[in-house]
This record gives sequence, C-alpha cells and structure tokens, in this order.
Amino acid sequence: MTHFKQLSEVLRNYYDIPDQELDKINSLFYPCKLKKGEYFVRSGYMADSIGFIVTGLLRYFYTDKNGVEYTKAFAAENDFAVSYASMLLKKPSAFQLRHWKIPNCFASIIQTGRSCWTMYHVGILSLERL
Repeated sequence: MTHFKQLSEVLRNYYDIPDQELDKINSLFYPCKLKKGEYFVRSGYMADSIGFIVTGLLRYFYTDKNGVEYTKAFAAENDFAVSYASMLLKKPSAFQLRHWKIPNCFASIIQTGRSCWTMYHVGILSLERL
C-alpha cells in the first residue's frame, strides 16, 4: 500500500471525502524518514509541519526546568503528528515530538507544511459557506 493510499483510507474512516478532494490532500504531502531519536517537533520552536505516521512510533514529551522528561503521549501508525496549538496560534511548541528509540527502525512519515495545509483548509471553509 502506498503512503498516500494509507492516508486516504484513514481519512475516509472519518469523513466521506470525494476522490478529487483526496487527490488534492495527498498532493500536499511528501514522504520523509525520521531516524532513531530524530525530532519532528521541538519545544521552543514554531511547528511548521503536519505529519501522518506511516510506520514507526513517535513520543510527545516535555522537559521541566530540571531537565526531567515527561511523556505526554505516543503517536503510532495511522496517527497524525503535529503540535496543533503551535500551528494554529503561530507560537512556539510547548512540547517535543521525537521518533521513539527503537533500534534499527525508521519512522516513515508523509508531511505537509503549514502554509499548504492552511491554503487547502481555507479553500474548504470558503466552499462550505456557499
């Protein structure tokens, strides 16, 4: 199964989306791989991508002022990976999102940038108002 077909099937589980719209959504995403321990979102930086996890496991966590890490959640295959608050409010992320430390494993992700997603989303909202 291609990454984009996987994304399409997940979206169709939630919404009745026409093929033309799925094609538009899929065209916004491009594949990338995260190595063991590599970050997708870093705290203190504004999130600029939305990811869809094809394979692998990502850990949402934050670090207190003493350097102690606290796990907030995990994101696995067929989950979206993003700091929503950072994306929507255009503010730095309060947490980090990193590929979980599984030896000899990559996280395959397809991602899109904030500006592409925003343009697509605004277009959908404009159509809904008609």
